Amino acid sequence: MTIAIRIALFLLLGLGVLVVGVLYSGSSADAAGPLPIRLERHLAVPMRDGVKLYGDLYRPRAEGKYPVLIVRTPYGVQRDGVHETMMKFAQNGYAVFIQDTRGRYESEGKWEPFRTEAEDGFDTIEWAAKQPWSNGKVATQGGSYLGHVQWRAGSLTPPSLVAMFPAVASTNIYANWITLGGANRLSFNYGWGVVRMPHRIMLPQYWHSEPYSPVELKYETILNHLPLMDGDLESAGGVVQHYRDWLAHPDYDEYWRSISDEERFGNVKVPVFTSGGWFDIFVQGTINGYVGMKNHGGSEKARRESRMIIGAWGHGPSQKFGDVDFGPINNRNQFETELRWFDHQVKGIRNGLENQPPVGSSTWGSTSGSTSRTGRFRERSTPRSIFRAAGRPTRRPAMVGWLWPGPMARRAISTGMIRTIRSRRSAATTAVAPRPRPDRRISVHWPTARIFWSIPVSRSKSRWRLLVR
Repeated sequence: MTIAIRIALFLLLGLGVLVVGVLYSGSSADAAGPLPIRLERHLAVPMRDGVKLYGDLYRPRAEGKYPVLIVRTPYGVQRDGVHETMMKFAQNGYAVFIQDTRGRYESEGKWEPFRTEAEDGFDTIEWAAKQPWSNGKVATQGGSYLGHVQWRAGSLTPPSLVAMFPAVASTNIYANWITLGGANRLSFNYGWGVVRMPHRIMLPQYWHSEPYSPVELKYETILNHLPLMDGDLESAGGVVQHYRDWLAHPDYDEYWRSISDEERFGNVKVPVFTSGGWFDIFVQGTINGYVGMKNHGGSEKARRESRMIIGAWGHGPSQKFGDVDFGPINNRNQFETELRWFDHQVKGIRNGLENQPPVGSSTWGSTSGSTSRTGRFRERSTPRSIFRAAGRPTRRPAMVGWLWPGPMARRAISTGMIRTIRSRRSAATTAVAPRPRPDRRISVHWPTARIFWSIPVSRSKSRWRLLVR
């Protein structure tokens, strides 16, 4: 055999190995561009009780086994805004299965918010791992309720689950969804649970919220109805049982404990990336999820590699919140963040994520944000007035934010929630609020400020973060 032939055979063999690797590794689209994809609609997934849940599959067109992303939604696989993301993940080498949750849209069963998401999520993950288009590695994606269902499924420790990305999600439905420090979030629970999500499809709120809405149907009227227990009749014209169940359990009892994730972080054995906003209604869940995994995650890998990003946005990244423009740096590309996470955790790609601090934070007044390797946040702006954390030794105040002088400051101080303390360099302030029990985080709101617990520096010490806008 001549040297030329040997070289040719060697090159052909190497090319063959390369082609096989591309076809079966499920790696992301490279410089050649996005992968061609295909859609498979209305696939049935049997649950353990015989109920079938339906969903759509987006996957690369080439036959092969790919890592899987599971997205479970009560808002319908048809909802605007989801298709682009599903397609982009598929173009990057993932099989993406988006499913209607139990009792919603095309799925069978009865809609009972929160109650069966753990079992249904577990069954869906393990079903996906066994499909011919799957390589057996499954991760979960989604925000809000779509993030909550990830925590529920993870609490049952699915063997095929390798990573989670719950964004703007609650980790304790009672403490940071249904109530705020134990107080019923009536407008949210009524608007979401009664008006928009009473049965199988999501309804609009137009008959309660528009200029043409008659006075007797406006929120200002129906939310003042008493007793609360039959307030559902004022909108839906019939009983909405899950809403009445929520009202029937005003305290943190077994009804709520059974669907809480904060007592079950030890069951979650995979790394979790939480994402949220300082102004989000579920910001406590974002923080508690990260802290819970760092302190109590069910494996050394989960504790070491879990991450969090939190910025000056609401229910998802944005440049502006309300009337305040925080600059382009604040509007992070969520898809790019998630893709990098999944590539690293699911495909094992060393893309530099392993070298970055576990916490990223966008802070207003800053043009670059901040990161932390220890779990503590640091501000990069000079405060006008300094906040001192309540209950902390005065010799070592916690520098956690700033308060702009003016009517907002005077009003906040006049509420008794904040009081001015003399300081050599500035007028420091102290957040005066009850210290929460270890099993409950608090969030105290008034018209111009919010108090949140921030990431504990250890299991025995906590800091408060006071946000004022």
